[in-house]
Amino acid sequence: MRSQSGITDNKQLCELSEMAAIVMIQGKVNGWLKDEGKPDVRIIGIQKTNRMIKLKCGMAEDATHLTELDWTALKGATVAKKTYGIVAH
Repeated sequence: MRSQSGITDNKQLCELSEMAAIVMIQGKVNGWLKDEGKPDVRIIGIQKTNRMIKLKCGMAEDATHLTELDWTALKGATVAKKTYGIVAH
C-alpha cells in the first residue's frame, strides 16, 4: 500500500519522526473510520520499538475503534494486546 506521503514499507515508517508518523497513521485511520461511518479518533503519541509501533490514545473509546479496524491493509500490521496505564502526580 502506498500512502500520500510515499511511505511504502515498515522500515520507512519507523524512520519517520514521531510527529510525522502520527500524522500519517492518523490520516489513514480516520479515513478508514469515515468509510465505516465511525467518529474520528485522536492519536496522542506513538512508541516505536524494534518489532512494533504502539499507538497511544487519550480515550478508551478511541483505542476500541482502533482495534476494530482491519490493520492488514497497512502492510500486514496486526493488533497486539492492549496496554493501559495510569499517570499519577
